[in-house]
Amino acid sequence: MKHHQTFSILALAASVRSHMIMDKPRPYGYATLTNSPLALADYPCKQRQGVYDIVEMNYFSAGEAELVNFNGTAVHGGGSCQFSITTDLEPSLSSRWAVIHSVEGNCPAVNQAGNLEGEDPNKQGPDRYPLTIPKEVPNGQYSLAWSWINNVGGQGEFYMDCSPIVVSGGAEANDASLDYLNKLPTMFVANLEATCRTSTIGNKDWVYPDPGDSLDKKAGLVQQDFAISAGCSSITALGAGSGSMTAPQQAKATGGVAKAPVNAANQANINIYAPDGGNTPAQPTGGEEAPSSAAATPSAATSAAASNPGGVFAPGASSAAATPPPAQTSLATVITQPAAPAPSSVAAAPSQSAGNGTPSTPSGQYVDCPTNGEVFCISETTFGQCDWGKALVQDVAPGTTCSYSTLGKLRRSVRHPHHRRHGSQLI
Repeated sequence: MKHHQTFSILALAASVRSHMIMDKPRPYGYATLTNSPLALADYPCKQRQGVYDIVEMNYFSAGEAELVNFNGTAVHGGGSCQFSITTDLEPSLSSRWAVIHSVEGNCPAVNQAGNLEGEDPNKQGPDRYPLTIPKEVPNGQYSLAWSWINNVGGQGEFYMDCSPIVVSGGAEANDASLDYLNKLPTMFVANLEATCRTSTIGNKDWVYPDPGDSLDKKAGLVQQDFAISAGCSSITALGAGSGSMTAPQQAKATGGVAKAPVNAANQANINIYAPDGGNTPAQPTGGEEAPSSAAATPSAATSAAASNPGGVFAPGASSAAATPPPAQTSLATVITQPAAPAPSSVAAAPSQSAGNGTPSTPSGQYVDCPTNGEVFCISETTFGQCDWGKALVQDVAPGTTCSYSTLGKLRRSVRHPHHRRHGSQLI
């Protein structure tokens, strides 16, 4: 009997360890993030020591889909998820969460009756979920929340992970864009205490009272009965916080923090979720299979999704994420006189960099770039360093211009560009 009790405890512990967490966009405090469901004391963002430590900054271009993925195996038959944002960079009970996308059914796993095989908390789930920041959202820094209500289990549970994000390509922060933010539906919250539970009887996917305009809905779902008790009234109100959102802080070019776009890692054997098109892996359409060490950029992932009707894509044969290659860079030179025409032997600017050679690209925005670690001139007065598919547009020193020099390599530990005037190189 004692042996049986020990086995049960170990099995329970393994199940807890393999609950799902959001892997990308990379959450705050990733090293200390646990994957158990939230209690009231954990809300929001799984409160703990170091909860808002930034390990990686995540970049979103408004209007463009990025892929969200999860780690773990205890998917509890899927369920329903919401993605919400707040302008609070250290969210609290008073934070207002605006829903930008809801997934009713099949989240965070598609067509699963129970859990995935194994008990590995670091195992990448096979499904990816497109997430688009609306163009009406003002540019700046936000906290993004993924919240999940399970399908299968002894009771309804609430999971929530939060990530730091920077939004570019959206609206200016003014009265109209802030009004848009504050009119979005607020995140639905439940299951934080015994007085407010969603039912898992009959293995039903939760249907949100107000999912918002951006909704992926599993076929056949209908609104469930949900008794709003006194306990639920206070719990479900948590998503609204205690007031309106204020203007987001603007991103600054600062060092010391690793930066990565949402889809930096090569994705292999993945499914991009499309409720109407199923979720069966498809072969890539056209072209050769990308090398396992190649890093996929968000634009490549988006193009792949667009080229596969039904929204499914499987770019590789290995289920393990590839190790990023050593960073390579092109060296740019800052000079005090207008740049002379470049000789034919000088490396050209990255041809795929959005805004390359466009003086009107404003400082503080982000452009696409193809090569991790590459330092390049965006215009005569701006430059950037490629960090996994995105580069922050930065001004050169007053009175100087930027032109291209020879190709070279940087050590992986060198991540952020610093410049010296009078013909010195950006390193």
